[in-house]
Amino acid sequence: MEYRAVLFDLFGTLVPCYPLERLERVVCDMAHDLRVPKEPFVSAWNESLGEQLKGEFPSLESTIRFLLHQLNCPMYAEGLDSAVKRRLAVEQASLHPRSDALAALTCLRSRGLRIGVITNCSRETVDAWSSSELSCVVDHCAFSCVVGSVKPDPIIYLHACSALSIDPAECLFVADGSNEELEGAIRVGMDAVLIRGFDDDGSFPGRIERDHWTGAFVSALSEIPTLV
Repeated sequence: MEYRAVLFDLFGTLVPCYPLERLERVVCDMAHDLRVPKEPFVSAWNESLGEQLKGEFPSLESTIRFLLHQLNCPMYAEGLDSAVKRRLAVEQASLHPRSDALAALTCLRSRGLRIGVITNCSRETVDAWSSSELSCVVDHCAFSCVVGSVKPDPIIYLHACSALSIDPAECLFVADGSNEELEGAIRVGMDAVLIRGFDDDGSFPGRIERDHWTGAFVSALSEIPTLV
């Protein structure tokens, strides 16, 4: 197959796996900023993650305001600003590309291939994206919170293809296999490749087991140009 585009998952693929433990600590710190009880705030935050990924809150600030209203807690303006800045700092740090990412994407683009990203994420990722080096070498990002659809729903894959003016059959999708994302790509007609980077200990939840994947597999992004 002669591909016209390569689409990538973000976390665990172009960047390391999402730092879940660090995020948990930061949400606790956000509760302190906001002067609200830690455990109820963390619980409310976690319960709202599905809504966050689908973009039901227009901004991080609106997410926090919703949670405070839900918990019947007063708004502390200075604390809100601190909580927002704290959360965004984590997201910016999480978007530092893997060591071979920029070279691999630049190589693919030099050969005329379109580059896309399909990621399940909240508004924080969108807000932090422009500060990432990856933003300069990606033609389109399908953020779930913007599209209103999360992988493996066909809508988010087809959105990316439409934005790139590419047919799904002309796309290669590269991902670490969270949330049936590889199977979702195959169902819309894409070819799919599993990646498990050398910096990945395989412990991130919700992913296909390496031994259960029968398709193409790579250990580094630098291997992708050889597949297209």
